[in-house]
Amino acid sequence: MYNTNPVGRYVVRNGNVAKMFEDEQESFANLINGFTPEQWELPSLCPQWTVREVVLHTAFHTHRAGLKETLGSTEKYTALLSERAHAETINGLVAWFESPAPANARRLKINVCELVIHQQDVRRTVGSTRDYPEATMLMCLQKCAGVMGNTFIIGRKRRLARGLRLVATDMSWSIGRGPEISGTGEALLMAIAGRSAALADLAGPGLTIMSKRYETDPAPSGRATATPLMQGP
Repeated sequence: MYNTNPVGRYVVRNGNVAKMFEDEQESFANLINGFTPEQWELPSLCPQWTVREVVLHTAFHTHRAGLKETLGSTEKYTALLSERAHAETINGLVAWFESPAPANARRLKINVCELVIHQQDVRRTVGSTRDYPEATMLMCLQKCAGVMGNTFIIGRKRRLARGLRLVATDMSWSIGRGPEISGTGEALLMAIAGRSAALADLAGPGLTIMSKRYETDPAPSGRATATPLMQGP
């Protein structure tokens, strides 16, 4: 069982990260191909972002290269990279999203987490389910449940699951000590990523505590800053 200590230092043997990246990029691309104009403008699970803005952000995040693009202003470089990729239209955005990512981007666990979480932001919105490979979901849970993942992937100052024990019901994974919260790996991942819709899919005495933290712990600021896109294909 992937049973980690309270601070999540156990490293899951997750196999080939690049292969995980490529599989999730392909799955996400297959999802968005053929969306109607109305589906692109639906509000996603990511606070204040439409489906289109989530896809734009994910395309940017997974196609950055070099220190300037990685560490510079997200708003600035999203605009620059999307213009360079001709992603101002839906067709251009889809083409950019599914285009080959830089080699270094494909090897980053953070990008796999981005692809899975934002894919679910969209899948849950349009009612499209997916069974994720267990190794991929385990890696994302392990990465995002820790302090570093919470800071650099989730973007929160304090972990929503601090002082709680998380137990996956569809795979052998648990982490933490304290009142328990149980549910599928996907629901746990989305809950610790700050998606309140996932709380309905969880159970346990720790759920009330986590739910209250959604009200008292502010969500990351600036998450809705996305470059406006032209209407039409």
